[in-house]
Amino acid sequence: MRKVLILLLGICCQTVYAQKVKDMPAFVYYMNKTNMQVVYWEAVNKTEDSDLSWEIQNDLRQNASRYTKLLMDGGKVEDVKFTGEILKDDQGEDALNGSLRNQWYAMQGLKYQFAHPEKVKVVDEPFTYSFDLLLTPEYLKAHKQLPIKQLKDKEGGYTKEMPANIVKQFEKRFGMKADRSTAMATIGGRYTYGIIQFKPVGNKVLALDVLVDKDKSYCIQREGQYDGPDSFSVWNVDDGGEYFPSYIIGAFDSTAGPEFYFVRWAPESCVIGTLTLKNKTLSRYDIGIYYVYAENSQP
Repeated sequence: MRKVLILLLGICCQTVYAQKVKDMPAFVYYMNKTNMQVVYWEAVNKTEDSDLSWEIQNDLRQNASRYTKLLMDGGKVEDVKFTGEILKDDQGEDALNGSLRNQWYAMQGLKYQFAHPEKVKVVDEPFTYSFDLLLTPEYLKAHKQLPIKQLKDKEGGYTKEMPANIVKQFEKRFGMKADRSTAMATIGGRYTYGIIQFKPVGNKVLALDVLVDKDKSYCIQREGQYDGPDSFSVWNVDDGGEYFPSYIIGAFDSTAGPEFYFVRWAPESCVIGTLTLKNKTLSRYDIGIYYVYAENSQP
C-alpha cells in the first residue's frame, strides 16, 4: 500500500482553534476493555517552540487522571481510569509516537481502562480498533452532548448523498460541477455533516467539508492535485482520487458554539481533530496525524 503520511502534512494549514486547552476532550485509541490509549502524536522531549498541538498533548500528560469519562460509539458514557504512561518498549528503547499499531506493540502515550470492566457490555473483536473520546466531568457539566446519527446503509456503508439543493448551492458558488457527495451524519437533530467533491479542472481538484445547519450551510475548502485514476494523487485521497470524509465521534454545544470531534482515516494514515462553528465560520483544526501500520486491520 502507498504511504500517504507525507501528503497529510500538506493539508495542515488550519485556522487556529481558539478553545482553552484545559479539559479539552481527548482521542483515545480503543483496542479492548483493558487496553485503550491516548497515543502521542508528538515527541515528549520536543525542544523547538511548542505549538497548540503540542500544548494539547502536554496538557493531557499533566492532567491524565482527571479524564474519567469515556464517550463511546452510540453516545453512551462509561467510567474509566488512568493506569499509567508508556514511553519505553519492553527492551527499554523509546516506543513509537505518531504511529497506530496494535496491542502487542508499544506506543508512547497514556493508558486507560474501564473503571468497572465487568459492568461494561462491549464485544471485543480481534483486530477491530477505533477512536473514542475521553472527557473530564467538568467538561461534561459545561457542555451539552449532541446525539450523532451515522447515515449508514444496511451494509454499513455511507451511500447517502448530500441534499441536492445544497450541492447545487455550492456548484453555483464555486462555478464547478459536483462529481460526488456523501452525507456522513446528522448531529443533534439539527446539523448534517458531509463532503462534496467537484470534477477536476485539469489536474486541479476541489473538495468541501460541509456542515448544514437547517437553512444555512458552511464549508471548508480542500484543494489538491489529481493526475488521474492510475496515478498517485498528492492530497489525502485513495488511489481512485476520492476525498475522504471525516467520521464524527463526538459533538457538543456550549455558549461558545458547537464543537465536533472527528477522525479521518486514509489507507495508511489517520488525522484526529475538531470542527467548530463560530461567527458563521466553519473551522477545522488537525490535532494529530498518525501513520497506521500494516499489521492493523483498517477500522
